[in-house]
Amino acid sequence: MLSNLKSKIVFQTLVKKVLHLFLPLFVFFCRLLAAIFLILLPTQVVSAAQQIPMAKERIEIQSNFNQPSDIVSDAQGLLYVLDGLNSRIVVLSTEGQLIREINTAKTKHRFDRAMALAIDNNVLYVADTLQHKISCFSLQGKWLGDFNLTAPVSLEAEDGSKVQETKEPKSLSALPEPVSLLVRENELIYADRRWHRICYLELSGGKEKHCVGERGEMEGQFQFPFQIAQDRDGYLNVVDVLNARVQVFDRGGRYYSQTGRFSLDKMYRPNGNVFDALDYQYISDSYLGTISLYYQGRFLGLLQDMTGQVIKLTTPSRLFYDPSGYLYVVDSQANLIQKIQLGYQVLVSLPEQQKEISRKNCVVCHFSWGNNDDVTKMLDSENVLPVASVNMCYSCHHGAVFDSRQAIPFGHQHPTVYDTQEKKQTYYKEPLRKDKIPELYPHSDKNDLSCTSCHTPHNDNEQPQSLYEENHNAWLRGTDYGSEQCEACHEKNTKKSGREDAGQFGLNHPLGVKMQKPEKKAQHLSTDDPHLQKGLPKILLAGGGVLAKDDAIACQSCHQVHEGKTKNLLTQTDENGALCASCHKRQAPKDEKAARKAGVHPVNVELEEALEIRGVKVKTVQCSSCHSVHKGTLGTALYTDKIKDAEKLCLDCHERQHAKDEKDAAKKGIHPMNLELDEVIKIAGVEVKKIGCLSCHAVHSGKPNTPALLQDHRDGQLCENCHAGKQRLIGTDHDLRVSADETQNQQEETALQSGACGACHTLHRGEAKSPFLSSVINTKVQARDKTAPGFRIDEMCMNCHQKDSIGKEKPIAFYGHPYQDMVLRSDEKVMPLVETNHEKISELGAIACITCHDPHSWKPLIDSKEKDYPVLDYKKQENIEGDISNSFLRHKGVEKTFCVDCHGIEALSKYKYYHHEDKVRGIGVDYLK
Repeated sequence: MLSNLKSKIVFQTLVKKVLHLFLPLFVFFCRLLAAIFLILLPTQVVSAAQQIPMAKERIEIQSNFNQPSDIVSDAQGLLYVLDGLNSRIVVLSTEGQLIREINTAKTKHRFDRAMALAIDNNVLYVADTLQHKISCFSLQGKWLGDFNLTAPVSLEAEDGSKVQETKEPKSLSALPEPVSLLVRENELIYADRRWHRICYLELSGGKEKHCVGERGEMEGQFQFPFQIAQDRDGYLNVVDVLNARVQVFDRGGRYYSQTGRFSLDKMYRPNGNVFDALDYQYISDSYLGTISLYYQGRFLGLLQDMTGQVIKLTTPSRLFYDPSGYLYVVDSQANLIQKIQLGYQVLVSLPEQQKEISRKNCVVCHFSWGNNDDVTKMLDSENVLPVASVNMCYSCHHGAVFDSRQAIPFGHQHPTVYDTQEKKQTYYKEPLRKDKIPELYPHSDKNDLSCTSCHTPHNDNEQPQSLYEENHNAWLRGTDYGSEQCEACHEKNTKKSGREDAGQFGLNHPLGVKMQKPEKKAQHLSTDDPHLQKGLPKILLAGGGVLAKDDAIACQSCHQVHEGKTKNLLTQTDENGALCASCHKRQAPKDEKAARKAGVHPVNVELEEALEIRGVKVKTVQCSSCHSVHKGTLGTALYTDKIKDAEKLCLDCHERQHAKDEKDAAKKGIHPMNLELDEVIKIAGVEVKKIGCLSCHAVHSGKPNTPALLQDHRDGQLCENCHAGKQRLIGTDHDLRVSADETQNQQEETALQSGACGACHTLHRGEAKSPFLSSVINTKVQARDKTAPGFRIDEMCMNCHQKDSIGKEKPIAFYGHPYQDMVLRSDEKVMPLVETNHEKISELGAIACITCHDPHSWKPLIDSKEKDYPVLDYKKQENIEGDISNSFLRHKGVEKTFCVDCHGIEALSKYKYYHHEDKVRGIGVDYLK
């Protein structure tokens, strides 16, 4: 290839010398012939073009396109469609069947909103517009290399002044943006949208040879060049979009002539441009939706079907002619390819010359200004004037002038801008919005909006700004640097968010919070979450989310006016709480297992039955089940429906775990609720005077590996706050993690899972008949002592301390004490008795297991108020065999107990051998003596 290139360079040098001698004379004769040709043109055209193309058949080709931008074919006739927003090239048969696709979305050679294709010698060239290069692929999709484009050596500013010459541009904005490609012999020619020119590259290596053109309206100047086509004489025909013409250049790149001119019905926004085998020229209009026909520069009419109806498309942005007689039209906004079979019919007469249109630079957008008919007849599909319609904006913003395909009309859009009349009717049935739309933003009496409600090319801001850097100047009517434009119309969705006044919060999600490390703790509009101090999460950035000045949260952090992922214009779908979770990671676990690990309330929980929560049926628990982003309650964490007490939110789902008082709790078998404590206690720094859900639970900031608890519960830390002294059982035999770690409770949890307290107690899932919130699986007491009062409290002990049960090594056969016809009295703080009727702790009653034993304390207390004691580590504690002096007894002996009152000197022996058959019971010791 290099040797051929060198030969060609030598040949071209020789040709240039010859041309240098004869060029002036040659140009003179060319201009003379052109003048004669123009005089004779009308009669010549009629004689040369006796026929006119027409559409015999139309077929739509679809393949899940997202605003495609170009189509070409290879030597075998396969079609290659550039589906730029999907970063792929779809290869189709001529019938439109999918052959394969070249998908670059997940490769390092991914192209982003590419605009054009060309094929030559089995090499596929892709105009990667926004990355300022032309990429080369094999027809099978293998990357072969890139032609990286460079900025002009001498740059010119918008005001015409020269910028300092440089070979290395200071910014990417100075680099070319190729939007159309054409291969001619050993040249690759591209149209440069950025610098309004046509450039010629060496096909062998991509080296730039020369460029022609600049921005302007004169001959050889462009306002956004687009599709390039070559006629059968080798002349280049280049669409000049905003000048509404096609300019013709000779093989040397010199201006020759132009085809068409600005017209409201023939050439308004030209885009597509191609010649057929008979040299008829087809020029599509991206706004009018028509295809104009030309022959040797003369307008012949609009492409029609067999019935004489003009072919109308949505946005015909690119044309391709196949020698087999088919015209392919890329209809970008409709997301399809139109395959048109061409035929020819006799041309009866030539159309009349078009009327001259004045004010072109205004009418280029204000379509209705150039029409003398009643303005109401000029309403577009959205029932607004053409200047404000989506079709008008899209005719430029599909990439020919500026690429906004990622925004319009893709995804969910701001209401009424893109909505049909039928859809708008649904809005009219709803009450008009409370927030008034300022007069700065044009709207109908029904608050219908159009593109020009927010955007205008007549922006009078001195320095118009946008949150989105790539937009540079978005032609916004108001500033958009900090969501001011959103807030102008959506005031109620931004007030009392805590931004202006730290004490006024809770109605709306916080705004103005800086996603960076604060200078000091508890600083207003700051976050102490390290995850949020790194800036906006990637998932929001990927959806178009941005931060305002100083990295602060703005409306556009979560919302996207164009290309919203949901009806509410969110940057990401909030399915399964994904949007909230992007920032609030810890508070939004993916499932119950992850919630337990994080120590927070679970979300994404499917309920067995849908619950109605304040009029809304909820089947899946989500963040929105408790919080409302824009309809919260003042002074709360966005609680819904004017709820200020978070406890009421718990009641919506957790009715089983709620009780109005102790009596109600006893009926349900749950821990008492709404219980006033004698003294204020502190749990993990939270002062508690009244027992409620949030006395123990921290919905979003609980201890990891707990059910959202303020403190860990496995070693009794949480329970100990109210039930002082009970933590003494840790590491003892009554800590089932030590003595029976595989035994399950009623909730099918082992002691290792439930923790030491949960092995025997359940706070929320107990039964009314079970004392002390027992969670132990009951087994029938096999050997019941006939002298025992038959307390359920005793049966909790006997449930384990019998043959074939957990405490089988310490079976208790004898545990009764006479109580009938007797009055037993004891200090309940020393040796508590139990009432026989109600089984309540009392100073009068019968002797039960708990009279002598404290199941939570391995060693007897020296002082009943003793608080400072070591908590054993059950993992390290050696199991100590107990005896009379340390086996969960309240006292070491009988001193100062009511036992002495009845038994005197025998009290100690009877106390010591209370359960022994061989030492007391079996030898006939009478407990009454």
